[in-house]
Amino acid sequence: MTRYLDLIAAQQDIEPLALACFVCILATFTGFSLFERATMTSGLLRRGWVAGSAIAIGAGFSTSDYIDILSRQSAAELSRSLHVMIGSTAILILMISAGLSLAIRFRRPGAIIGGSLVGLGVAGSAAVGLMALYPESRAILAVGEPLLIWPISIFLGAIATYLVRRRHSLLDRFTASIALALAILVTNLVLAKAVASGAPLTTTAELLVDRDSLALVITLVATAFLGLGLFGAILDHSLATRALREEQRLRDSERRFRLLADATFEGIVIHEGGKILNTNAAFCALMRLNPNQIIGVEMEMFIPKEFRNRLHQVLENTSFEPEELSLIVANGDRLPIEILQREIDFEGRSTGVIAIRDISERKLAAERIRYLAHHDMLTGLPNRVLLNDLLGAKLNDLDLGNDKVGVLHLDLDRFRQTNEIHGTAVGDRVLRTITERLHECLRGHDYVARIGNDEYAVILNDIDRPEAAAQVAEALIRAIARPIEVVGLDLESSTCIGIAIAPDDGTTPEQILRNASLALQKAKEAGKGVFRFFEASMDDRLRARRMLERDLKQAIETRQIEVHYQPLYSSSKNSLIGFEALARWNHPQHGQIPPTDFIPVAEESGLIILLGQAVLWAACAEAATWAAPLRVAVNLSPAQFRHPGLVDSVRAVLDGTGLEPERLELEVTESVLIEETGHALVTMQRLKKMGLRLALDDFGTGYSSLSYLHRFPFDKIKIDRSFVAALEQDSEAMAIVRAVVAMGHSLRMTVTAEGLETQEQLGFLRELSCDHLQGFLLGKPMAVGKLFDFMEGSQVNAALERMAGAA
Repeated sequence: MTRYLDLIAAQQDIEPLALACFVCILATFTGFSLFERATMTSGLLRRGWVAGSAIAIGAGFSTSDYIDILSRQSAAELSRSLHVMIGSTAILILMISAGLSLAIRFRRPGAIIGGSLVGLGVAGSAAVGLMALYPESRAILAVGEPLLIWPISIFLGAIATYLVRRRHSLLDRFTASIALALAILVTNLVLAKAVASGAPLTTTAELLVDRDSLALVITLVATAFLGLGLFGAILDHSLATRALREEQRLRDSERRFRLLADATFEGIVIHEGGKILNTNAAFCALMRLNPNQIIGVEMEMFIPKEFRNRLHQVLENTSFEPEELSLIVANGDRLPIEILQREIDFEGRSTGVIAIRDISERKLAAERIRYLAHHDMLTGLPNRVLLNDLLGAKLNDLDLGNDKVGVLHLDLDRFRQTNEIHGTAVGDRVLRTITERLHECLRGHDYVARIGNDEYAVILNDIDRPEAAAQVAEALIRAIARPIEVVGLDLESSTCIGIAIAPDDGTTPEQILRNASLALQKAKEAGKGVFRFFEASMDDRLRARRMLERDLKQAIETRQIEVHYQPLYSSSKNSLIGFEALARWNHPQHGQIPPTDFIPVAEESGLIILLGQAVLWAACAEAATWAAPLRVAVNLSPAQFRHPGLVDSVRAVLDGTGLEPERLELEVTESVLIEETGHALVTMQRLKKMGLRLALDDFGTGYSSLSYLHRFPFDKIKIDRSFVAALEQDSEAMAIVRAVVAMGHSLRMTVTAEGLETQEQLGFLRELSCDHLQGFLLGKPMAVGKLFDFMEGSQVNAALERMAGAA
């Protein structure tokens, strides 16, 4: 190394050498800047940047070489070999271009191989140029010390190319420029030293311009050229960096858009003229396909043919109204969807975006709601709403000349009692069993509906004669009468059926169902397990009943209902102990209406609450005026007893009339206990706390049970009048009355016999020690105006004498 430095000091000035170094470093830095741009492009543009990079490095090498040679030779000698120098420069540019191309294509292995090729070109170009200047040095360059330039140049070329290819760093680019410039300068120095030592350099004629001036001109031109190239590279890099940033911003924006689109629950499809350009994950999930199977496909390929016209209307329309279609998914199933389109700008062009929503759950929910609105939840049968629709459709299609439609209305006997006694779970099992049996008796095109708690309706389609409906009714009655086994219980059931035939009995669903219901009422009057056809006279009775209901309401409001009082006697004390209050109605046009006619109407219409309240007020007000502390008994209907305000109402009556609670006796029937066991017990306990007396009316009929007498706080049992009436003819009736009296006494309850009409009945009841007696034999019900005369007159004494005579 010392010898080389000595050579530099001896043979040339330091300024030209420094100038050559500067030009060389500038050229390599410019070339590598252009090469870095080439790594960020592709195709023809990449090849252009590689060529520019090779030209910059080659031009810089040649310029530095010229400066170095001019420091030792004349311009005239240089000009004679200029064509060879240009040729060597062209070869160098080609080899650099080839080496850099390998570095781009094969990354690290290519960088080392391509860099070696660049170094080889640098050494070879320097040797060719020097031999062109000094022909006598060819032998010297072929052997000896100059051979070192080849590995040195190849090594430094490989290092330089590897550094600039490793990463886009300014430091790496500058280091690579130093390494390659060093390869160029070391090559020149080694070759110059070898030539100088073997054949001393000579000088020739003087130049027209001195060497320094010529070198300066060459340097300025080369520097300007390289500076423009470097500026272009830096400017292009700046623009490229900005473009990359913009591209990155667009990619980030697209990524955010993709994340947002994929985060939505709705499917998104971007299309142009129906051809899908892009989509999101939600739509791919709906289709059960990947994006590659969707993008590029016409949208209509995923839509059934019958919906494609509607799809085209959506694609051509940008309104805010959604449209319902179906989507064909990957497995061929159809998925109900709702779509809505808008226009957007996508990648610089106007496209459509479709939002797709899966509405299968909404459809199922709507269908479920529609089903619940038209079907019974327990049995799954059509309800009254759907029954009207089915019957209306059938009546509209009915051939009035031949076909007929039969409608059967039936309800189950004592089903309420089954529910109360055994629980609603058992009652539900009974209803399901009844439903199955109804289906067994019907044809496939007949309908059965549940229209009430224990009510059913049957539509018999296309029957040719009424007898066919009668046969079905008989089959239904037999099927329902079969015992029903539920949780170890054999439950019995029965039904009555009313039948109406269309079009004979009506041409609308309302008429047919109403007439079938009237026929059912007639069947229930006839007993259990019977059916009846609708008759025109039933409609007449219905109208009469409605008129009676209207008049009854008016009678209650205008206080036409009177309260009559029937005396009640003590058998053991031979004394009058009180009266039972009984409602009577004297109609202005029709005269006296029997209680057996208007009481059922009041119960069915709900007027019984008002009627019972009016009787209770009147009875308590009247009893409060009696001089003697006689009791008054008032009947409570089941509807009145179930009313939540009963206790407060009774308390208000007592407070309003001033009657002592112990003088009021309330009578209830067994139906109250069966239907509302829990409520009845609580109500009775509250009434007892007020000091009232409670009586069980009509005992012996219905479902008389000792458990009632044990559980409920009754003070009295009233034997039904039907048993008293049969005492003289029926030994079983006598046994029942005897048992009831004995049972009541054993339970410390008072026993009352009502309906007493003969002396023989009186004698038998006195013999059994029946506590209280009541009947026409001892006194008929009387109006308020006759009560004073009755109590002060001889009628009470006459009744007491009859009682005494029967003792």
